[in-house]
Amino acid sequence: MNSYDSAIADIKQSLGFVPEFLAKFPASALPGAWKEFKNVEASRDTAIAPKYKSLIGLAVAAQIPCKYCIIADTEFARADGATDAEIGEAVAMAGLVRHWSTWLNGTQVSETTFKKDVDAIVAGAKKAQKSASLK
Repeated sequence: MNSYDSAIADIKQSLGFVPEFLAKFPASALPGAWKEFKNVEASRDTAIAPKYKSLIGLAVAAQIPCKYCIIADTEFARADGATDAEIGEAVAMAGLVRHWSTWLNGTQVSETTFKKDVDAIVAGAKKAQKSASLK
């Protein structure tokens, strides 16, 4: 069995059918694309829990924008227990990143100064957390 046929067989075994978006994928690239999808996005045995991978995917999809990914990642996140509030916050975070990226890049903020400022903010947050945990 060649790698394409093996990928199709694995997709059928894993999902119970071959979704149209995979069936239409170029045969020469399907084995690699399926392996990546299965081992990263669909795997439950990764460093990031499935719900959070889907929320990250949703946030990115909202910025690209990819309506197909928005549909899939929203449903996958819900299937893994994401609330409407978490879904909304993921999309809001995407918007905030876009907002600040636009501002920082457009005004050409010094990267060196920005890094120092972020380091100071993180140090202050750590100090505040430590003080709060001592109370």
